[in-house]
Amino acid sequence: MADEIVPGTTPADVPAPEPVEPHAALRLVGGAGHVELRADATIEELYRANYEPSTPDVTLETDRVTVRYKLHRLLGRLSTTTETTSRFALSTRQPWDIAAPDGVTVLDADLAAVRILSVKIGHGAGTVKLRLGRPVGTVPIVIGGGSSEVIVFRPEGVMVRVSTQGDVVRVVVDGGRPIGPLSGSTSVEPPGYALSVDRYDITVSGGCGSLLVSAEP
Repeated sequence: MADEIVPGTTPADVPAPEPVEPHAALRLVGGAGHVELRADATIEELYRANYEPSTPDVTLETDRVTVRYKLHRLLGRLSTTTETTSRFALSTRQPWDIAAPDGVTVLDADLAAVRILSVKIGHGAGTVKLRLGRPVGTVPIVIGGGSSEVIVFRPEGVMVRVSTQGDVVRVVVDGGRPIGPLSGSTSVEPPGYALSVDRYDITVSGGCGSLLVSAEP
């Protein structure tokens, strides 16, 4: 059977898929406990990690690291049977895509020395602290609902848009006047953000206690 031809189109009309930039990926699956991330330019391997008190299941496929934690449901919320503290040192030789779709209890990430493509934390995060370096392009930072506190530091001069969805008690951007309490959808975007090429796009959805976004030298 011949391929269907849509009038007015030719194979040249179909855009070629954009090439995928080589990168590393870290996936924390199953509801991580206390997680510490650091960039380390001295390590030869893709990453190093240690876990206390128990070691989760870890899979390494080329440059994709998947860490699976054991959990159970308690009163409708995800809860690890024995909360694990995980410490990761990430190579700086390539950019990283980081995700914890099932949330974390605490995330303390100093990623200023490594390029980040995205950070996505699922619903149920507790305290999230990120220190980011200079972005390339628009870099999404997405934090799911239920976070008690979210703190994001970025280099001075880097544009950032901050969007919230749901109930947020307090938002402070770059030392400005505290905003809140908020409900529904709210966006704080500085003049010049739309024209900026290298920038962060921060979204906190589903509710949050406190959100602080600040620049540092």
